[in-house]
Amino acid sequence: METKMMMIDSEEGLMTWCKTTESGIRLQRRGAKIIFDYLSGHGKTLSTNKEGELFLNDEIMTEKTTLDDVVDLVCEWNYEALSDTRERKENPNDFLDYCRMCTLEKNLEEHKFILDRVFKQTIYGKDVQTIAHKLAKEMMKEMRLVPIYDIPIADELGAYNKVSEKSEYAAGNSVSDKTEIAVTTIADKPTKDDKENDNKAPEKSEEHGRAR
Repeated sequence: METKMMMIDSEEGLMTWCKTTESGIRLQRRGAKIIFDYLSGHGKTLSTNKEGELFLNDEIMTEKTTLDDVVDLVCEWNYEALSDTRERKENPNDFLDYCRMCTLEKNLEEHKFILDRVFKQTIYGKDVQTIAHKLAKEMMKEMRLVPIYDIPIADELGAYNKVSEKSEYAAGNSVSDKTEIAVTTIADKPTKDDKENDNKAPEKSEEHGRAR
C-alpha cells in the first residue's frame, strides 16, 4: 500500500512539524525560512507521512531523512556559498561586482550565525561540543592546568566582590574602614611631648603662686 505524503511547503509548516513530532530541534521563523530558502535554491523540498517521518525530495528521487541531516546539509551549502563569495570578493570583475559580493557576504554571514545556533541542537552539533570539551580537558591535563569551573573558590558572594565569612575582616567593614579607624585611634593617643607639657604646666602655676 502506497504511503500518502504531505508536503511541507512553508516555514510555518516545518515549525509545526517540529512541534508535533517532538523534535529535539527548536526552530524559530527566521531559521526555518533560511532552511527553506536554501532547499528551494537547490531544487529540494520536504514532505512527511502520517507517522511523522521526514523525506527530502527532488525531481529524481525521494529519500527518508532527518531534520538533523537537513540542517547539516544546509550548513554545508552556506559554507560553500560563503567561501565562494569571499574568493570572488578578492578577485572582482569590477567595483560593482565587489560591492555585490560584500553585500552577499554580509547576508551569508547572518545566515551562518543563525544556522550555527540551529546546528548546535542537532546530534552532530552535540557530538562536536562533546568532543571539543573532551579534547580541551585532555589538553589541560597534559599541561597541568585546572579548568576555572573546577576551582571551588568562586561562589556567588565572591562574584560580587563581597567579603567572605573566612575573611579576617567583618562583613560590615572594609580594609579602608579598618585603616581609618586605626589612624583615628593613634591620633587620639597622647604623645611624649604632650605628657611633658602636662607635667610642666603645674610647676609654672606653683612658681607663679609663690611670687605672689
